[in-house]
Amino acid sequence: TKQIEQVLLVAGIGIEEGLKILASIKKELDISIITDVHEKEQCQEVASVVDILQIPAFLWRQTDLLNKAALTGKAVMVK
Repeated sequence: TKQIEQVLLVAGIGIEEGLKILASIKKELDISIITDVHEKEQCQEVASVVDILQIPAFLWRQTDLLNKAALTGKAVMVK
């Protein structure tokens, strides 16, 4: 239905599909990948693909998020 289509557009492609795309780009172009992380629950999954976890500046006070990002062993950048 139209309502479902609108919800899907707002939600984006989702983390799984997004990480597949980033992994493909990383492999094909042999480059490092950096991407934003907004939720602590995403850190480990995102770190399995990217080289640097980027935390938006408006989330710098979210110590749980920063700690989870740091525990992945990946570089963390607060922008």
